Amino acid sequence: MADPREGGGMNTPARGRRRSDTRWRIACLAATASLAVVAGCSSSSSSSAPAPSGTTSSSGTTSSASAASSASPGAASSDAVATAATQALQQWIKGSQTAPPTTGPKAQKGKSIWVLSCGQAAAACAYWANSVVQAGKAIGWKVTLYDDKLVPANGNTGLEDAVAAHADGAIVLGNSCPQNEQGLKAAQAAHMPVVGIDEDDCNDPIFGGSGPQLITALKYTPGYPTVDSFLEANGTLQADYLLAHLGSSANVIEFKSTDIVSKELVNQGFEAEYKKLCPSCKLTQVPYSLNDMIGGQLKTKAQDALESDSGANGIEVTADSDIGLVIGPVVDSSANASKILLVGAEGLSSNITAARAGQWESAGSGEPFNWEAWAAVDALNRIFAGSPQVYSGIGLQLWSVKPTQVNLPPAGQNYDPPGVNFEQDYEKLWGVG
Repeated sequence: MADPREGGGMNTPARGRRRSDTRWRIACLAATASLAVVAGCSSSSSSSAPAPSGTTSSSGTTSSASAASSASPGAASSDAVATAATQALQQWIKGSQTAPPTTGPKAQKGKSIWVLSCGQAAAACAYWANSVVQAGKAIGWKVTLYDDKLVPANGNTGLEDAVAAHADGAIVLGNSCPQNEQGLKAAQAAHMPVVGIDEDDCNDPIFGGSGPQLITALKYTPGYPTVDSFLEANGTLQADYLLAHLGSSANVIEFKSTDIVSKELVNQGFEAEYKKLCPSCKLTQVPYSLNDMIGGQLKTKAQDALESDSGANGIEVTADSDIGLVIGPVVDSSANASKILLVGAEGLSSNITAARAGQWESAGSGEPFNWEAWAAVDALNRIFAGSPQVYSGIGLQLWSVKPTQVNLPPAGQNYDPPGVNFEQDYEKLWGVG
């Protein structure tokens, strides 16, 4: 299995499958008085077949050595699985990020840009978009925020409105290229550059490879040559965390998306690493769709999975919002709650706050949304200046509360990699700091 930390991808999805979402669409936190409606507010038409249910197959930050060696009962020091996973986990505790760029053009003055949020009702989308606004203002630009309102097709209108307003550029997030092809083509015709965060271009092989090139993709590190490998690496981190602490005694329930392609990529990365390090470990897959989340079936599926396997000691979920709104409370109310390590994803402040209080999840694959926003503004500035794109340095890093506190942000804040002052670095680079 190729390791995305060293430039390889894992389990690339079947070519020609249209990816009609990005991972952040799943973070919708819009609520009514009686129902919190989850994100993933746009579903994709994935060709992946659902896995059958029940299939088996820095405050508080510690050093890498002590954190990785602190294992749960059942992961003895002589356990070969725990040993291998602990070694792999060292890299995630340190983080795969590199330094932000130190060379590049100064701020291009007088620019007006638009940022298209996938939906300000979604906690992740709002944090992401608001961070772009902050970075855009820091560099000295006029920034207009357009809200897609969790409807991907609205991005076409937003881009066309940006063109009509004679914007100099745009940053899009939360939709995939085919969803906004009409608006992106309008932007291209008007010579308005568009930078995408976590987005494959329309000519990516995952969409068949024959579409047009319409966006400038955000670059991460040489270890993540594609957005897909970056998403899969989230799953790799999750598997390494669980197996480092559970070892060959791991009995994990994997919540497996059946209709959100970006979630499926995280699941694929998780499964590849889990089966590689412990092919004999039990893995129970619980397939679920967006409709299951909205209609309440996911809660029932989670309850059934925990009741049917009282020996489960690990849970994997691809998105923090799924944990906070559905899966976390179900786990907390189960008879086996104290014995379960639940690994999630991005590191939203609400999830980390709950984890510190002993609720919901134990750890996650931290992704710095804020850094991505600043890097996107830098990418657009390089386009304005006619300079080549460079790696932003953005990577992934374990944050955890159990069994050891690692890489936690200050109370009430979203995850950011400790010790990386990317805002100051970019302001210095742009000559505005």
